Amino acid sequence: MRRLVFALLVVVQFTAINGFSKELHWEKLSVQARLDGSGSLHVDEKQVMVFTGDWNGGERIFRIAQGQKLDLQGITRIDPATGASTELAEGSLDDVDHYAWNDSRTLRWRSRSPSDPPFENTSIVYVLHYTLSNILQKEDDHYLLDHDFAFADRVGAINRFTLHLTFDPQWQEIKAPRADWSAGPLAPGSGFVLKIPLRYSGQESALSVNPGPPLWWKMTGASLFAVPLILLIVVLLRERSLGRFDPLHPDQIDRTWLAQHILTLRAEVVGAIWDRNISSDEVSATLARMVTEGKLASAVTTGEHVKESLVLDLKVPRSKLDGYERGLVDALFFNGNHTSTEAIQNHYKSAGFNPVSTITPGLQALVEEQLPTGKSKGPAGWVSGLLFLSLAAYLIWTGVKFEDLRLGAFLIGFVSIFLVVLGILAPSYWKSRLDYGVAGALASLIPAAIFFGAGLKIFRTGALFGGTPLDARLLIAIAIATLWVVSGSIGALGSEDGREAIAFRKKLTAARVWIAGELQKSSPDLEDHWLPYVLAFGLGKTMRKWYARFGVAAAASTFSDGSHSFGSSSSTGSSGSSWTGGGGAFGGAGASGAWTAAAAGIAAGVAAPSSSSSSGGGGGSSSGGGGGGGW
Repeated sequence: MRRLVFALLVVVQFTAINGFSKELHWEKLSVQARLDGSGSLHVDEKQVMVFTGDWNGGERIFRIAQGQKLDLQGITRIDPATGASTELAEGSLDDVDHYAWNDSRTLRWRSRSPSDPPFENTSIVYVLHYTLSNILQKEDDHYLLDHDFAFADRVGAINRFTLHLTFDPQWQEIKAPRADWSAGPLAPGSGFVLKIPLRYSGQESALSVNPGPPLWWKMTGASLFAVPLILLIVVLLRERSLGRFDPLHPDQIDRTWLAQHILTLRAEVVGAIWDRNISSDEVSATLARMVTEGKLASAVTTGEHVKESLVLDLKVPRSKLDGYERGLVDALFFNGNHTSTEAIQNHYKSAGFNPVSTITPGLQALVEEQLPTGKSKGPAGWVSGLLFLSLAAYLIWTGVKFEDLRLGAFLIGFVSIFLVVLGILAPSYWKSRLDYGVAGALASLIPAAIFFGAGLKIFRTGALFGGTPLDARLLIAIAIATLWVVSGSIGALGSEDGREAIAFRKKLTAARVWIAGELQKSSPDLEDHWLPYVLAFGLGKTMRKWYARFGVAAAASTFSDGSHSFGSSSSTGSSGSSWTGGGGAFGGAGASGAWTAAAAGIAAGVAAPSSSSSSGGGGGSSSGGGGGGGW
């Protein structure tokens, strides 16, 4: 044990020394800038960098907006002791005092060979010489220099910043002229932005002015608004034409209507139709129905590892069962005609068990038989499909043609798929609930709206939220991805059923609303043998709340002997309410408590063991800025 503790301490110390000892800051950043008569900005950017750790060298990320141009004249290293200058050569980054473009906007230079010892608070001075064109903006009768003379996206602080800014004679500052600026310390994330209005007295035809985004860029930005808005209007109008927003009329539901339109169908079929979904609720409803029909007998006990263990006995020959009933019985009764929650969990603990998948094929076939025929297809599907194909083709083309953009293209594709899956969850749930209206549809699109806002901001600023600039080709990919994500969410609102099927589902939904309303009363106008339908409608929790409030009194009035019986429940022909929360078929009054909880435990299935193992400043509209640091 002592050796193990010692080894762990050595690992922790080694990690602390080697993993957390890298540090970088700027003792000083001095910028000499001149705006020439054509509107180009000539910059000498002197960085006094202080390295600690095994850095390879420095890095400068330039934020170049659409229409702007960067021309790098070179990099100079200055010896702090002697003042001697060394011109860095463009070439392989394997050699010290060489620089190269890591991508279209990221400049790197090597300061230390891999075989050299790590830096120890080592100060190195570099001067970057470059020219920026098309950075001025035309505003009415003057021009605006809106520029970040520092770089916000960096790992360390700038202790002191100075700027000496001059203008050629053709330029006159509208405000009080000023040549020298200073600031500091500047924390990571902070730049130094100046907005200076200028008047020009030279030949304007020779000016280097940012013409603004090209037409195709403006059209792409406009489509980010137009396509989702048009698609949303089309989808909502289509849903309205299908009767999706027609009122439910639960006031027209009563016991007679239920007997004519719902009780003639299997409970699990009703449950699968009303929300167009087969889940554990339908499994619970199937078990409850088979109990009421005498095919199964049930009791609830307290298990060793579960609070409520459902004990089931098969009361009919398996040969009399077919379809998903037979499949479910074979899966649950794997050792004779007796089973329980604990036995099922122990039997499937190594392989897993999903009873929903067991009943889904057969139950879905019955659902299709009962639903009125006719499918409705809207435009959302093909719009989303077209955008997906466009995005996939564009990302593949970008990754193949531009090696420096390959990682960015991959990340955009990966994140887009994740956001699409995340964005359709709420709209898909809204689509299943015919008691939700237009307000619910709009609320379900909140995640998509957040994704849209993020994509729009990145596209318009040309940079990530940390200020890291992006290549225009990646921005186009982000625009297409944003449209795909949003269109996928909007498309998920669209119903797949025709008008008659939706009308039928709305009747079932109205019945669900009526039953839920009855469960708010101390004496609901319900029957115990309706329990499978209550479960199929997903009202198990509502029923348990009813039993917690009123069930004890109901049990006392109906089951004075407290006996636990098995078999069929009360007569279906009863004209008055005999609701006690389940009745004798479910172990006495109180099925809304222990029995439904135990049935839900079986319906949830058994999770398979995991097969994996574990082992040890903002963008804005200013020009300039970007990032800096080491690599």
